[in-house]
Amino acid sequence: MFLTISLFLVIDNNTNKARKK
Repeated sequence: MFLTISLFLVIDNNTNKARKK
């Protein structure tokens, strides 16, 4: 469960950065 949350956070962070750019 923790791994899934971590992965989701990383993907969300990457998507946010890409969107901001």
